[in-house]
Amino acid sequence: MNRCPRIDVTKTLGELTGVDWGPVPDDPRVSVHERHVTRRKPLGKWTNRELIRFLCIVGEGEEILVPVAIERIEADLLAASGSRRGELLGAVLEAGGFNWRACPECVRHIRELCGRAISQLREDESHDSLVAELHLFRSLSIFERRLSVVE
Repeated sequence: MNRCPRIDVTKTLGELTGVDWGPVPDDPRVSVHERHVTRRKPLGKWTNRELIRFLCIVGEGEEILVPVAIERIEADLLAASGSRRGELLGAVLEAGGFNWRACPECVRHIRELCGRAISQLREDESHDSLVAELHLFRSLSIFERRLSVVE
């Protein structure tokens, strides 16, 4: 069963969207520089941190980035950027620009992955796991609320 679209991770976000931001600007803000550099890297070379940051920017290629992130989550349910387990899953659940209604297979799959991740966190009764579980429940509630809104 094909759950979600597969993305060619050997390509850059610029190549896949057809939008080239041009050369990296001479801008003192680190975030501007990082975003330009990241857009020029093949998606398969992005760190979880880069993927999470881009997922948090609405309108920044979610239709491409969500399926890439889901593949990573399939390999590591609790993928993170370093600070909290399950961060990547939370970012996917909260990505506001992905059209979940157009991809019911993705909806079923992400719910299943979320359930497995929460079960895995519950096996570890540490404070960090509890915090991660609470964050995932929060993200899941945002996801479900967005799906239930009548447009």
